[in-house]
Amino acid sequence: MIEKPLKWIKENLNKFERFNFHIEATEDPESVISYLRDKEKEVGVALNPETSLEEISSVVHEVDVVQFMTVDPGSYGSNFHKEVIKKIREAKRKHPEISVEVDGHVTPKNIEDLREAGADLFVSGSYVQESNNPGQAVRTLEEKIKDE
Repeated sequence: MIEKPLKWIKENLNKFERFNFHIEATEDPESVISYLRDKEKEVGVALNPETSLEEISSVVHEVDVVQFMTVDPGSYGSNFHKEVIKKIREAKRKHPEISVEVDGHVTPKNIEDLREAGADLFVSGSYVQESNNPGQAVRTLEEKIKDE
């Protein structure tokens, strides 16, 4: 988690089309969103596992994606926080139009539950990178959530 997201964004503006920032990392999320919108960038807001949905209530309709961390940030390969599935479900119930991204310990064992809860985008670092065949690992994840 980047502690001063606006500073980091300004330094890396031309490297990315979308920037996700942690709601916990700024006291003024509106300024981050406004800056990115002025620069015609996509905006995502991320929540740590223990963070309440209420923390993003003022900005949820101003962003392109809400990213739910299902692990503690900075703990690569750490344990999956299953309780985040309920939080995703609640967010989609309250705001069905939002795009939901999940980041952290996404595996074939949980990706279907995450999709059913409302996740649209998935970040799977350790499962893919630590597999013997990363391409097959990605295909396995895709097959699990493939629309019938």
